[in-house]
Amino acid sequence: MARCRRDTPGMTSEKAKYSPCFLRVHRIRDKLFPPPLPWKKTSPSSSSSSSSSLVTLFLKRHCSHGSHTNGAKQTKMESEWEFYSMKERWGEIGGVRLFLYTHVMYWHKNEFWDARVAGRYASRADLPPVEACVLQQIEKTDLWPPLEPGLRVCPEPTDNKPGGGLFVKRVRLAEYDGSPTLGQYVLHEARIGQRLRASPHPNLARFHGCAVGARGEVTGLCFDRYLETLGERMRRGAPVDAERSIEQVRAAVHHLHSLQLVHNDVTVDNVMFVNHGPALVLVDFDSCAARGGGLPKKRGPVPDGAVASEFENDYVGLQLVYAVLLRYQDATKAQR
Repeated sequence: MARCRRDTPGMTSEKAKYSPCFLRVHRIRDKLFPPPLPWKKTSPSSSSSSSSSLVTLFLKRHCSHGSHTNGAKQTKMESEWEFYSMKERWGEIGGVRLFLYTHVMYWHKNEFWDARVAGRYASRADLPPVEACVLQQIEKTDLWPPLEPGLRVCPEPTDNKPGGGLFVKRVRLAEYDGSPTLGQYVLHEARIGQRLRASPHPNLARFHGCAVGARGEVTGLCFDRYLETLGERMRRGAPVDAERSIEQVRAAVHHLHSLQLVHNDVTVDNVMFVNHGPALVLVDFDSCAARGGGLPKKRGPVPDGAVASEFENDYVGLQLVYAVLLRYQDATKAQR
């Protein structure tokens, strides 16, 4: 189904050139930097100036300007559009980190809508009025993909109720970037979880299946509920056995590698304690990929120059986790 769009006429005054405008092109980099534009690494000041001028040129060519209406109409319209989230989007071209736009999401008549807003904003209150937006309706399948044949359905998802035995990992709607990537990550992690369910390991999070909505869409992924991450336990100053902890993480990684899988995101925040004891599990499989496959955009630390999912990616993560554990253990001993 084609995306719905709500356009507003542009302003005719001289101020129109400087009003907020909204990007509607998904392949921003390709249009913003068409070949054969030569890029060279420059100093921060010159890079900023060059990037700014290129962004200005792009905005003039591709952005639509919205019209401003009287206060009463603006208040009424904004009351019909419920703000949901805002997030800055950045890109990197030729080694230069470049701000692209602010992505804003709204809720309206049981549908999510999004807009790409030119400019950076400190808070929601600083955003331009809704009627100035070029809004696009978000396809539901971009957020909640249809259940694939063969994927397990969780019989009793607890919806994260306190004290429940299951944790339902919901889609992070604020991470939506205007592409179907979010829904694809959900299905990908469900496939990995199902594969691990067939080959379980005590140090890997246990997958129970998909939470499914009324229309057969995947609304979440169900796992065993765990107490806290390794990072959280260290931040609250609780004792942690470095050697015992890293051995469990290594065992989890080794099991993944035996299945020719690479986790790609081994960090202290993706390792969780089962309870108040020392037992650990490795969680979060949306970056997990078959060995030799592409390197996912969402990932943890990997070797310099890495372009594929290889075991070495997880070895780097293990080394960093172990280094953090040793520093923490030394620090807690010094405080005694």
